[in-house]
Amino acid sequence: MVWIDHVTSGESEEGLISVVQGSIDVTISNCHLRNHNFNMLLGASDGDTVDKNTRVTVYRNFFVSSKQRVPHCRWGYCHVVNNYYKNWGFYALGGRVNAQIYCESNVFEPQTPKEVTPWFRGFNGDRTATIESHGDLLLNGAKFTWFNHTPLHHPDYVKDLYYPPSYPTNHLATMLQNCAGVLGFKLNTCFRMARKWE
Repeated sequence: MVWIDHVTSGESEEGLISVVQGSIDVTISNCHLRNHNFNMLLGASDGDTVDKNTRVTVYRNFFVSSKQRVPHCRWGYCHVVNNYYKNWGFYALGGRVNAQIYCESNVFEPQTPKEVTPWFRGFNGDRTATIESHGDLLLNGAKFTWFNHTPLHHPDYVKDLYYPPSYPTNHLATMLQNCAGVLGFKLNTCFRMARKWE
């Protein structure tokens, strides 16, 4: 298991976080991530079948002003829960080659009405990923359009060990803007905010 927590990162040429080469049981949480183009890649390429068993949880992160891949998932299972997305470019959440993506109780707030997923009229890309949205808050005209409606296959996680709790979206944006990333002097304030929210 790998846990990446409370990282602040931005402005990288190739993206900020990549989970590739068959990595299993990775959690990325409480991070503040912004990048001019790519943000997070889960599964290296369409041909890397070694990523079929990848399981990644993307939990309570603040994603701001990234063009795409927030994250982009290939092959494995991605649980994207309680994140705050603000001002993305081309798309926020993407998937390819049979990825299973469970998008739960996130806040999506674009600057102008934007697709959450990489869809547009005449789209000819890979449509084999399954994305299920549950309890997401879509602001400023944000919308989900997806193409593969086969049932999502959730992995058999050990309850309470891998599967994080999902909390309501009503105070999520405020908390993550203030408390995602490196905390420094804000540590006590953020603990109080998190406790009140939960």
